[in-house]
Amino acid sequence: MSYDKIKQVALKHFARDGYEGASLSQIASEVGIKKPSIYNHYAGKEELFLSVLTGISDDYKRFLASRLEQSEGDSPERQLFRMYTSYIEYFTFDADRTDFWKRVIMFPPAFLKERIVQIVGEVEQLIAPRLAALFSDGIGRGTIRAFDPGELVTLFYSLVNGYMMGLMMVGPHDFTNKLERIWTMFWQGIGYGEWETEGRRDG
Repeated sequence: MSYDKIKQVALKHFARDGYEGASLSQIASEVGIKKPSIYNHYAGKEELFLSVLTGISDDYKRFLASRLEQSEGDSPERQLFRMYTSYIEYFTFDADRTDFWKRVIMFPPAFLKERIVQIVGEVEQLIAPRLAALFSDGIGRGTIRAFDPGELVTLFYSLVNGYMMGLMMVGPHDFTNKLERIWTMFWQGIGYGEWETEGRRDG
């Protein structure tokens, strides 16, 4: 119980104050324990921070993998669109998670940078090959232009990361409509035919 509660509270403090500004004493106080009790669960602030980061990364991977499985019967382009929205949706409605991830990406503690890159990179290592397979499938079906699938994956992540940066800087706004408008312009560059928005497709 205390282990999970400490992580939950620590996420809020790391998100708000960053690694350097977060205080184990304040985290312990909010949890309702004494600071020494934290060391019954974690060796120190570094281990606690990495535990929070790893927990989010692992949950992110599970979330994305489940979204891929849910859309398996759809066309490659619809599965790609689902992954595009899923990447961003994960952070859209959780302010602490968004602020924590932003600090980790933009202002990582220098002495933990290599470890952070490794943990964050595991998300892409899991999903990127599956994205490449979807692009290849679309090319084979004649719905996606015959670009190199690896380059298309890079372009896909550029699209995601650009939107994520805006999300982290100014917060969510017109989430669904804006996402689909951006994707429609992206599709005009990589696909054949007009992209059908969800509303038009369902109606």
